[in-house]
Amino acid sequence: NVIPGQDLVLEAQIDTEPSESVYMVSWERRQPGDSLLQIAKLFWGPTETLKTFSERVALTDSGATLWLRNFSSADSGLYGIIVTAEDGTERSAQATVSEYEPISSVSVSMAADSPPALLCAVGRGTAPVFQWLQAGVPVSPGRYLLSADGRSLAPAGLAPLCGLFTCQAH
Repeated sequence: NVIPGQDLVLEAQIDTEPSESVYMVSWERRQPGDSLLQIAKLFWGPTETLKTFSERVALTDSGATLWLRNFSSADSGLYGIIVTAEDGTERSAQATVSEYEPISSVSVSMAADSPPALLCAVGRGTAPVFQWLQAGVPVSPGRYLLSADGRSLAPAGLAPLCGLFTCQAH
């Protein structure tokens, strides 16, 4: 996830056998419903960059790291690197890149389960991490059960769920 206006940096590790020699490294992007868009190619010699990206893209000497300056939501998609050896064999890797969306509208509700549980939700946001506080102090794991994603909080055992609870999402 990338904050708009910041640089996207994708790093790949290119592992080759001692007898192999890399001929070309190519970076591409695919967006849902769109065809493949080539960003840059690095031959052992010159680097070719697609005209739309020419002012915004840089590659390391090995081609293993791609920098895309001034990221925007239009740059989101599935990025791929293809490494071609001199004998024509290829290796590739992919990463999904999307725009970071700030967390908003944090809310807490209560599930009337047995035992009752507090539920924390966010209206929007990229990969929220939840933390529960009781009277301003992080909840004690022995007294409360947290869901794996941290969104729900329930008492451990028969203890009542009472007091001032706060859910923080970041």
